[in-house]
Amino acid sequence: MSRSIGDLEYKRSDWLPPEQQMICATPDVTVTKLCPDDEFMILGCDGLWDCFGNQEAVDFVRSRLLKSE
Repeated sequence: MSRSIGDLEYKRSDWLPPEQQMICATPDVTVTKLCPDDEFMILGCDGLWDCFGNQEAVDFVRSRLLKSE
């Protein structure tokens, strides 16, 4: 997130709108209907998904929630 606020040298293309610059703060938004079986929701930046796959992230969070019970 901090890169999208700073790093002005990557946002100097005067012919492009803000959301098309090399780095931008425009979020990707997904609308998902929650179900009664859902345990939790993970919100993360692209850095999280560079390190974890979907199931790996779920397993990571679930293991820590179980430890806190």
